[in-house]
Parts: sequence; C-alpha cells; structure tokens
Amino acid sequence: MVDNLEHLLAGAGLLAEILACAPGVKLLATSRERLNLQSEYVFVTQGLPTPPPDQLHRAHDYDAIRLFAQAARRAGADRPARGGVGRGGAGLPGGGGMPLGIELAAAWTPLLSCREIAAEIQRGLDFLAANLRDLPERQRSLAAVFEHSWRLLSEEERAVLAQPRSSRAASSGTRPRRWPSPACPSSSTWSPSR
Repeated sequence: MVDNLEHLLAGAGLLAEILACAPGVKLLATSRERLNLQSEYVFVTQGLPTPPPDQLHRAHDYDAIRLFAQAARRAGADRPARGGVGRGGAGLPGGGGMPLGIELAAAWTPLLSCREIAAEIQRGLDFLAANLRDLPERQRSLAAVFEHSWRLLSEEERAVLAQPRSSRAASSGTRPRRWPSPACPSSSTWSPSR
C-alpha cells in the first residue's frame, strides 16, 4: 500500500515494473492525481454520507456519524453526541463528510458540545487543527490540506480557481455543475499563499 502517491508520480513507472514482474502482486495506492498506468483501476472517493435533516433520528446509521463518535471516544469524550448530532441540533461538525474534518472536529468533544464546535467552524476553518505528533504536517489542519492541494495545482489551474466564481461561470459560458460545498474555504477564511 502506498499513500499520498501524488508526491512520487515520477516513480509511478516502478509500480508498473513491479506489477509486470510479479503478476500476483496487488498494489493499493492513494493519490490526488491519476497514475496514468494501463493497469490502474480508479476508485474516486467522496466525503462520507451524512444524514439529511429529516433523517437525524437515524444519524447513527451514517458512516460520518459513526466516525465522529469513534473519534470523539478516542479523544476522551464521555458523550460524543452531546449537543446536536442526531437530535435536530447543529448536526455533524466537520462539514461535507470529510474524514479529516470530522476527526479534527471530534477532537474537541471533551471540551465543547457539537453546537459549540459547529459555531467555531462557522467562524473559521482554522479551528479544525491538531498537534498530533504522528500526523503529517499537511494533515494537521484543513487549512494545511487546502494549502498543500493548492501547491499541487498547475499555474493554469490556480489562475482559473483564483477568479471569482461568477466570472469563471461567465467566461466559460456555462453554469457550473455545482458550487463548492460549505466545507470549502471561502476567500474570507483561506487564501492560498502564492
């Protein structure tokens, strides 16, 4: 298994050689970019499913809620659902079903209720951060994830994404399929370093 392979794309040929020389070997790689190998099978991941407002009574049937509860227990919370999850309150803090956001939000449950965590997230994504020694620097906050992802983009991609949303839609002559989710940073909460 190779995680975060986007850092090593130049070495993707080595994986092809391994597969050619050892046909019984199976490789599992995660990457934000495709490897572009003939033997590659792509599985695109999305955020974990979260309950819609009318299903909060079944919240614990959803993977995002189960991950939140598990991470809250690991953080030492005695009642991870305190103040919102599954009771029509703020719902799941962490936004968009993003596992890292869910885990970073859950780390606050020993100190704050779900409503308080959600309110802090609304004030800014910098709240979702951790100082875990065994967590790579680029995964210690959502801002660090966005910054790392920004650096992976080409100059052309950065230029397009740096345009205001309305001018991107107008310049392409089409309406975007969907706007970024509320978990995405707005220009007021995150701006890429250049």
